[in-house]
Amino acid sequence: MNYFTRILVAAGVVALSACGGGGSDGGAFTPPVNENLRITISPATSSTTPFSLVDMPIRVQRANGSAVPDGTTVTVQVTPPSVAQVSSLVAVGGDDAIRYGERVTATTAAGVVNFRFHSRAVGSAIVTVSAAETGTSGLSGTNQATVNVVAGRPSDPRLTLTTASTTLPANRFGVEPFLGSPYLADVGITWRRLNGELATTFPPGRSNIVDVTVSPVVNTGGFSVPDDPDTTDIIEFLLHLVTAPVETNGGRAVIFLQSLDQPGTTTVYVSARDPDTDETIQAELPFTITNGTPRLPASITLNRDGAQVYITGSGGTTADRFEAIVTDGGGGFVPDPVSGSSSFNNIQAEIVGGAQGGEKLAASNAAGAAVRDGTIKFRTFSGIAGFSYQAGTRAGLVNIRTTVDRADNNVDNGIQDGVQVTRSLTVGDGRLFDLDITAANIRELRVNPFSEDATPLDPQDPFSPLIPPRPDGTYSYTVSAIATDRFGAPVVPGTEIRFGLIDAPQINGSFAIFGSDGNPGEGTTNFTAPTGAFQTQGGGAGPGDTVVVFGEDSIGNRDLESARTVSAVNSQTSLTTTYRFNFNDDTGVSVNNGPVLPYLIGRATDGNFSSVVPVEGPPQASFGAAAFTDFNGVARVTLNYGVVKIGKLSAIYAQGVGDVVNNSSELVTDVELVRYPGLAPGSLTVNPSDIAGNRTVSVTACLRDRLGSGAQGILLNYRFANLGAGTGRVNGVTGPGALTTPTGQDGCVTVDVSTSGVVQTTGTTPSVIFETPALSGATGILSDSANILVGLMFLTATPETITGDGGRLIDLQLVDAGGLPVPGVLIVGNCTATGGATLTITTQAPITNAQGRTQAVASGQGFDVTSGSGSATGTCTFTVAGGTVSDTVTWGSQNICDLFSPAVPEGCPAATLLMNITGSGVAGSVPAGLNCTGPGSCSREFAPTSSVQLVLSAAPTVFTCQTSGGPLVNFAPAATASIVMPPAGQTITCNVTFP
Repeated sequence: MNYFTRILVAAGVVALSACGGGGSDGGAFTPPVNENLRITISPATSSTTPFSLVDMPIRVQRANGSAVPDGTTVTVQVTPPSVAQVSSLVAVGGDDAIRYGERVTATTAAGVVNFRFHSRAVGSAIVTVSAAETGTSGLSGTNQATVNVVAGRPSDPRLTLTTASTTLPANRFGVEPFLGSPYLADVGITWRRLNGELATTFPPGRSNIVDVTVSPVVNTGGFSVPDDPDTTDIIEFLLHLVTAPVETNGGRAVIFLQSLDQPGTTTVYVSARDPDTDETIQAELPFTITNGTPRLPASITLNRDGAQVYITGSGGTTADRFEAIVTDGGGGFVPDPVSGSSSFNNIQAEIVGGAQGGEKLAASNAAGAAVRDGTIKFRTFSGIAGFSYQAGTRAGLVNIRTTVDRADNNVDNGIQDGVQVTRSLTVGDGRLFDLDITAANIRELRVNPFSEDATPLDPQDPFSPLIPPRPDGTYSYTVSAIATDRFGAPVVPGTEIRFGLIDAPQINGSFAIFGSDGNPGEGTTNFTAPTGAFQTQGGGAGPGDTVVVFGEDSIGNRDLESARTVSAVNSQTSLTTTYRFNFNDDTGVSVNNGPVLPYLIGRATDGNFSSVVPVEGPPQASFGAAAFTDFNGVARVTLNYGVVKIGKLSAIYAQGVGDVVNNSSELVTDVELVRYPGLAPGSLTVNPSDIAGNRTVSVTACLRDRLGSGAQGILLNYRFANLGAGTGRVNGVTGPGALTTPTGQDGCVTVDVSTSGVVQTTGTTPSVIFETPALSGATGILSDSANILVGLMFLTATPETITGDGGRLIDLQLVDAGGLPVPGVLIVGNCTATGGATLTITTQAPITNAQGRTQAVASGQGFDVTSGSGSATGTCTFTVAGGTVSDTVTWGSQNICDLFSPAVPEGCPAATLLMNITGSGVAGSVPAGLNCTGPGSCSREFAPTSSVQLVLSAAPTVFTCQTSGGPLVNFAPAATASIVMPPAGQTITCNVTFP
């Protein structure tokens, strides 16, 4: 046996052991058809799997047992060819080219020739072998063998897959691939030719590519390949591939299998085109993904489709679908509840508290039968099971509980260790219980064209309508009402909702016939209001008018939110309606809280409701002022009105039929106050844009929409900016505030703006600003302003110059360019000093009075000197607060020794007067300074050479004065005497003796 034969025989043994078949004698000997030559067929196995390769040696002998001559022709035929093909490396005539197909011929060597059986599909293949000697002997023979192809993994030595382990842990935390990751398995792919050589060369038209597929991918993240250094923008190792071509190098390749978080089995499939036979060859390698925990239930998740469910007979949807997901302790889906060929139920669902109104749960159980009851059992598929809830007559909250058994994943044999989860659903009765009116703030206003054509859309913004070339002077606005039943669910689709409105009579932008003490008679057609004036207010109400009651504005009166047609006005405080009011019985008992409800009475004169007309297509489900709810419980109509009524207040209501109480239907109503909106963007303009300051002037503010139509009935807000210390008033009221007069039909309002004490500051301009209030439905606050202009002013500070220490009163006067006083202005003083002196404003000036006058007090220290003229200086600058108008007072030094004579301030040159008194008496001086009581002595300094008069309390017996070295002067007995002080530094002594 040559080398190649040994390899092929070994490969056949491997294939046999993998498939569980017999040994080399697996092909049973069939008695020869022709006894001239004996043919023995010995396939490596009599049973194989699709896409497997089976060695099939054939021995040819003569009748005496001797081998036929070399070169004897042997032909193999496989029937049917769809099940298998056959090949041989040895051909007739010594050609070494591979022969492959359903019929192949080869020649013997030592009486033996080797063929290979190539399985393709499940079935039985009959192998017919015929042989004939060459030459003149004429010997020939025929034989047959059967090879069965059964389902299973392929076994072909030309394509093999190898890995270190076929078990991977589940990647519970989604770790990205890295070399050495426990969540990766490298799979080696080896590709050989039919003769056993590695597939390294390929005929024209055939490549070195193998196709790799991973299935199912629920257990893995697919596979990746080693990074290609030529693709710098892609890291192939991090890819998650499910199926892709893989290039081999020298007959080998490597891929990396990646695990996900689910346990189970996944398989790598590899296929290629044989370079010799051009047939498809395949190999596969299964992997087990494990999470390390028993595959028994650990948790259950219950989801639902979320359809709104109604009771039977409501006309709405009566069922919803639930989905239960059962996972094990590792987060993987539990295995299917199957034992052999039988399945069992592993999940139980029940209505908590039992079915109380004919409701049921429905599913298909493990036997495939439909089950419908308050408690049902069924099974999961790949960890997931579905069932449905089917409503009965029970409305409200219904709890659905599902249970699994974590002991054995089987609920048919009882629940030993249950795991439960409960979900709830609200089953509505579908009957109208409450309404809520709403409308969009933007992109809902339609400018109606003169023609019947729909308003075109802006191609740059399909939600924004263009203004038609010929508007007809009317706007349309979509109004919606959300209708719910008592359980908060939308009412059943198709419920009729009727709309209406009131916009007259009005006085100064407010409804004329209104009050806050309305009292609708529960269950009756009577309506009263103790303070009402139904017959006179606004011209009076009458039959056909509508009375609306804002019941929701009062706690406990929701059911009395009403809109009723008036049939008769009985008196100023009483009227009768055409249909009864509700019973106000939300609690089950009718409640009468008396005259506590806001109300208004009126009629529609400027607006109406019609069907919703979309931009494209026919009108939606509505007719006139009535519409039908959709699946969300929303009904829509169009509010139409003229542009001259923009801003006008209206009361709109929506109404539908509710429960039947006392043999008649309740009417469910919602009422809202709405102003007819204008087209955005609107504008607010103030005229004039500049006004004189510190005066009273008239200002007009106008509010208009995008097309210039005025918005009436709006109370604008106002405020002042950059007034500094000044004040501002609008119609006599200090700002900020709101006007008490609304805008007129033209959208304008005129007011008086008064300012005082306003000055011009650098970089800022005083102004009065008007703004729209934050109205419901408004898209933003509009504003405009008028600048407050202030002319030249003049400030005078008196006196202009001050010397010496002490406080000084400074007079200030402010006038404008015309010489008129400017009142109400704050003037601020600021002082500086040099030469060691200090100068401050001890009392700041208050605001100027009606004559433009005010006063400040300044005080200086360090400006008095006793020699020379002094060097201390200072200034006090007085400036209009926030402005540039100012005036300055200068401050200088003074020699106090020059100012005080004969009394000398401390520190100045002085002469001394010494007085000695004998007896009881008193001596004083003019100027004051000397004050001496006898008996005793006293002294006082006076200015040198100054004249001082001495005054005694009585005529003395002795009165003499003498300067040192000078003559003695005798003044006795006179009570007064004048003396001249000696030069600086000398003393004059006076002696006085009283009797």
